[in-house]
Amino acid sequence: MAASDFKGAVKVTNLKLIASGSSDFVISGSATNLRAGLSGASDLKAFELSADYCDVSASGASDIQILVNKELKAAASGASDIFYKGEGVVKSISASGASDIKKDHNSFGSISVSPYLCSPKNDAK
Repeated sequence: MAASDFKGAVKVTNLKLIASGSSDFVISGSATNLRAGLSGASDLKAFELSADYCDVSASGASDIQILVNKELKAAASGASDIFYKGEGVVKSISASGASDIKKDHNSFGSISVSPYLCSPKNDAK
């Protein structure tokens, strides 16, 4: 499969994505069921896609970002990363090699917080 790109909003019951060879997806909207299989340095950016049931896999340096409402099944291999947020329950998870599957704890949006800088109080007189 050759490189493909998609950016858009959807409102569907079933969404299935199969991609390889440096494909990129940026998707917002809603889906009851999301199934995605990415390989070969492909990316799915879907933190703005509200999905109830997610079954996703990433391999070959691919990355997935998803918002899960009810259930998540995820598998990552070959230096791939899957980040999820939402209230969904993890049903199954499998990460091998240099891959990671992690909950994104910034679920309330992207807020940049700078540390409060102050000089230490000097009580020595």
